[in-house]
Amino acid sequence: MRIAFCIVPLLFIYSFLELSAQNTIAEKISDIERLLYYYPKQAEKKLLKLNQHLSLNEKSQYKNDIQLLEAFLFYQQGEPDSALITIQQTLSRFITDNNIEGQAKCHLIMAWVSEGLGYWDQAIINYYKCTDLLNNQSSIYTGIANIGVARCNRYSRRDYTKTLTKGIQQLKEKGSYPHQLFADFSYWSILQPNHSETIGKLENIANKYLELNLNNKAANSYRGIAYILKQRGQIDSAEVYVDKGLSILNDSSYPGISKMPVLLQFKGTLRYMKKDYHNAEQYLYQSIAAYDKYNIDERKHYPYLLLCRIDTINNNYQLAFEHLSKATKYQNRAISKQKQRLALVLEISAEVDNLKADIKDLKWQRTIVTLIAIIGFLLFTLLVYYLINLYKKRQRRIRAKNRELHNLIVGMNEKILLQKRLGVNTETIPAGNITIQTLSDHFDICYHETYQTLLTDYPQLSRADSRYALMFSLGMSTDAICQIQSVQKSTVRKAKFRIREKLDLDATTDLEQFFKPAFEKSMAFYQDASDNGIPF
Repeated sequence: MRIAFCIVPLLFIYSFLELSAQNTIAEKISDIERLLYYYPKQAEKKLLKLNQHLSLNEKSQYKNDIQLLEAFLFYQQGEPDSALITIQQTLSRFITDNNIEGQAKCHLIMAWVSEGLGYWDQAIINYYKCTDLLNNQSSIYTGIANIGVARCNRYSRRDYTKTLTKGIQQLKEKGSYPHQLFADFSYWSILQPNHSETIGKLENIANKYLELNLNNKAANSYRGIAYILKQRGQIDSAEVYVDKGLSILNDSSYPGISKMPVLLQFKGTLRYMKKDYHNAEQYLYQSIAAYDKYNIDERKHYPYLLLCRIDTINNNYQLAFEHLSKATKYQNRAISKQKQRLALVLEISAEVDNLKADIKDLKWQRTIVTLIAIIGFLLFTLLVYYLINLYKKRQRRIRAKNRELHNLIVGMNEKILLQKRLGVNTETIPAGNITIQTLSDHFDICYHETYQTLLTDYPQLSRADSRYALMFSLGMSTDAICQIQSVQKSTVRKAKFRIREKLDLDATTDLEQFFKPAFEKSMAFYQDASDNGIPF
């Protein structure tokens, strides 16, 4: 007994600790995901530490969530191929487990990859899959996805204002502070690029990013300002903000989020527009070096193409040919990689659609099997219910027939007793009491008077017919008659038909009521005896 009292608290404590550990792991995964958006290096360290401390059972339990974090990290590190391969492995399991949020996050990363490749329509498809899975309810993911749809529609020169407004609102409602800054940046840079306050608003956003040590985000804000000023024709002012962006960048950024190569390329482009070809060449070569450093070959074709133009202006046609050849090579390489990645995205999408179709068919099959099982159970229940009722009805009929026979026997025994007291010829009286077994043998003797009355009143009836008529006059049921006569019900029906035919009676005539006067006539003797005070 004491052992039991000790074990129960221990089990409770163990369950509580296990539940707390699971909550702690889930919180760590959520924290790593949050960091991946803006602080991927910190997230990478925490993810590595988490993997080192998880047990084999915990790794198996949180495998999908951890792989999703790894895919996100691959994307931030500028490895979209690894991100897609990881998603391909993870997304199918999320579908099988019906993890809606996990599926939405996978489609979000696939959309980023497609948008980076310049396949806007495919990116929009994945963004919409993300929002549809989450029923477009306000969340970080739906906000980012809707803003992504707006960007792609803008690139494709389609209307984007409604979707962008919705995404901004969702991020402002559910996002963290950096997410809210991103929403503000999207609003001013995309929706209000020509507004008089846009430059000031974007510069303020860049300063807030700097306060959060998000230098790449701040540099991207400066790049946005420079792009708007370039569109307005303010090249010198645009270059100032490009220089601001370059001044706050360092070499520790991941390739996927570093703005160094693109800002150096932008700086070279602005110098080219100012016809400062010498400095333009210097910045374009620096951008190529930065692309090499981050292993981003597919973007090197643009600076080489611009260098080819500068060489042509400088009448250096040999160098122009070399730069044009490199531009063509890297452009072809970029197109090849883009096709491969798009093919992988489409393959994953096709696998997802096929898997969902298979799961839908499987659910339908399970539903059919369940319905068949339920119908089978109901039919079985109804059959059992029917058989039980049938048994009960049969038992009721048997009891009713037994009561009928019992009452008949009691009546016959009372009549025998009356006959003895009246001094009727004892040869016609059965010896002992009548039972069910002797009922058939003594029936005619007990109702001798009625039997004789029927034979006299209806001479056209045979003795067998008169016996049936006697039973009808007593109001006996067909079952009781069958038991006394040891015949089938069909025999009783034939007897009724035969009696009606001999007596020229209509088929609707009630034989009990027809023969009842004969029974009452035969019983008049006993009634008179009772009236004269003969004791029973």
